[in-house]
Amino acid sequence: MITTETLKILIADPSDIVRAGITGILRRIVRKGVTFFEAATPEDLEKLLKNYNPDILIANPTYWGKAVVVNANSVRVKKIALIYAPVADEVLGDFDDRISIFDNYRTVISKIEQLLVTKSDSDASTLSEPISAREKEIITLVAKGLTNKEIADKLFLSLHTVITHRRNVARKLEVRSAAGLTVYAIVNKLISIEEIKN
Repeated sequence: MITTETLKILIADPSDIVRAGITGILRRIVRKGVTFFEAATPEDLEKLLKNYNPDILIANPTYWGKAVVVNANSVRVKKIALIYAPVADEVLGDFDDRISIFDNYRTVISKIEQLLVTKSDSDASTLSEPISAREKEIITLVAKGLTNKEIADKLFLSLHTVITHRRNVARKLEVRSAAGLTVYAIVNKLISIEEIKN
């Protein structure tokens, strides 16, 4: 469960180009509420995991080996393996998911969303409290970058009502950050990536 107001993503790879590329793609998709950290060495990785407790770790498993898994497990971070070339299944076994450097941004964001949102579309009907139409509307406006006050003005609601809706959404989805809600909105087709870019 993500309980922080800001989503923290740690990208661990020895290549400056790869780290910058992944960060750049993710920044284009979700601009607000995400803090990125980059680790180029095992020492950087250990320090960043310990000091910042990231929500997601994207790491090259062939470079980092078992050290990444041991260190990441100590802070309960969700782990995504970054694949350049074929990798043995036993190396990937401790990762929660994997992405390839050849994946497009939609695939990358979808996999991150799957790690953040514990309730999927397929089991949404089993939620004790489904997301209401008004809550979906508010999620969409959060994804577009509007503040609580702007949402209240646009929907002709009080600020208190908007805050209450956001609190209920956070409880139901177990996603507390604006970035997490943005990813949820994209994956669940409440909003398109093009709408966020504009």
